[in-house]
Amino acid sequence: MKLIKKLIVILFLALISVGLILFGCYLAVTKNVSLAPEKLLLNEKCIVLYDEHLNPVPHVTAHLKQTVKITDLPEHTKQAFISIEDKRFYRHKGFDFKGIVRATLHNLKARGFKITATAIYTKMQGLVAIAAGADYIAPYFNRIQSRGSDAAATVECFRQNIDYVMTLIEASLSE
Repeated sequence: MKLIKKLIVILFLALISVGLILFGCYLAVTKNVSLAPEKLLLNEKCIVLYDEHLNPVPHVTAHLKQTVKITDLPEHTKQAFISIEDKRFYRHKGFDFKGIVRATLHNLKARGFKITATAIYTKMQGLVAIAAGADYIAPYFNRIQSRGSDAAATVECFRQNIDYVMTLIEASLSE
């Protein structure tokens, strides 16, 4: 049993090390990255507008003769783009780990993989898993109890908040 615990710790440390190395590579590669303004210009082939009969509208073109800096845009325009595209725009430097994980989970589910949220100790963790669309959720009943929370009430809270087909697995029922 001690050997298994040691192997798990070693594997965990190895994964953290690989993650830190990859993050360091990302920082090194993107250190001096900047956008080339000439590559941001649209051409007439980028945007095509259609009328109600699905015919292209001929007089609308997307010729932009100058680049508009974000500082020149009204605040409401900036916020409109950000709210549609990326709410965490100002919190990451183009590499959104949360977005990547969310997209990965979405793609896996679309391919038929089942997503399990395990090691749930708090209501917040369980509710986040439910909101993310996990197929299975495994709250650790005894560990919730040992933390001083009402595990039965926590599990009932999860059950009441599930509004789609999901399996609620009660894990760790014994010490």
